[in-house]
Amino acid sequence: MQAVLNAVPGLVSWVDADLRYIGVNQHLANAFNLPIETFINQEVGFLQTSPEFNDFVYEFFAKPDWNYAKEVKTNVRGNSRTYLIVAQKYYRDEMSLPSAVFVGLDITERLEMEASLRNSQEKFRQQAYQLEQTLQKLNSTTTQLIQKQKMSFLGQLVTGIVHEVNNPVNFISGNIAHAINDVKDLLYLVDIYQKNYPRLLPEIESEIEEIELDFIQEDLPKLLESIMAGAKRIQDVVSSLKQFSTAEEESIKAVDIHKGLDSTLLILQHQFQGKGGCPDINLIKNYGSLPKVECYPGQLNQVFMHILTNAIDSLEEKHEDLVAKNICNQPFEPQILISTNVKDSSVEIAIADNGYGMTEEISSRIFEPLFTTKHTEKNIGLGLSISQELIVEKHHGKLYCNYRAREGSEFVIEIPIKFFHSS
Repeated sequence: MQAVLNAVPGLVSWVDADLRYIGVNQHLANAFNLPIETFINQEVGFLQTSPEFNDFVYEFFAKPDWNYAKEVKTNVRGNSRTYLIVAQKYYRDEMSLPSAVFVGLDITERLEMEASLRNSQEKFRQQAYQLEQTLQKLNSTTTQLIQKQKMSFLGQLVTGIVHEVNNPVNFISGNIAHAINDVKDLLYLVDIYQKNYPRLLPEIESEIEEIELDFIQEDLPKLLESIMAGAKRIQDVVSSLKQFSTAEEESIKAVDIHKGLDSTLLILQHQFQGKGGCPDINLIKNYGSLPKVECYPGQLNQVFMHILTNAIDSLEEKHEDLVAKNICNQPFEPQILISTNVKDSSVEIAIADNGYGMTEEISSRIFEPLFTTKHTEKNIGLGLSISQELIVEKHHGKLYCNYRAREGSEFVIEIPIKFFHSS
């Protein structure tokens, strides 16, 4: 019998009705660095290292219950440990009062691991929430800047946003990879524990169900991956916004026009997604082979922004008009085509859509300040006027519109490859 009890992976003791030890297993004796014989006939509490266990024993014998379980803390060789104590009464013989056997399982690491998992989950949920709020704030501010077209204010505001967003995003990006590895280690440790101790006590089973451990093991890695993806997305958007934030102050640089177009498209990406039942806008990029162009890259990106925003608005208005008129003979497939090529000593960028286009009268006034065919809450009529100023006056190029009534519009930008410095 003693050999069987010594094989139990826990601290086992049995106590008589007089609250004296009848015996203990070798694990318990080793825990207190004492021989088994030292415990025999000693009153519970003689070690004075585990008052919670002593109270548990007194409480159990005072109860009518025949089994009982409770978590207790005890001091083992100077270290505080938490044990799940399970008690069961039994009769040694028909004439005696009931004795009891107590089995203690060390759950210290398990409790610490569960607490760490809960803390990690809460911490990463908070970071995910902060990341979501930051992304919403960034998108909201970007949309406001595009719609109101306050050019002089855009640089100052975006500079502040980039600075404020960079710090938390860089912090998250710098720590998330380490966090993923740490969580994987913790989850792996939980898995090993479960494989080696598949038969758990009811108290532990109940706690596992309470915290939804299976869900945590499945959901937490996904949550961290989504945080990493969100941080990367914000970093890309912030990188694109940097060019806009210094548009009024920047110097002339030789740049890749295609990178500028792609940077602008990244900021407008959410507007290419269908809204109000409108299909997603199909973007076609027909990029030619271009040399680097000497220009003010931030200002050029602003021109791309205005023209692309106009094209998106035109496509949405056409869809809304078709729906209102119940014209469903042929499904509308909104499309924007961007083409680039070299033309003599200049580069040509053409942005075309398949919206309704415009009349000759409208096309003749399209670059006038404050002229607009849209609702004022959507456009205040400065975008194309400012764009023409930036292309013609700042870059000594051309900006014109090839109107095609009922077939869409095409805006063409021509700028010299080598910047012309006027004397």
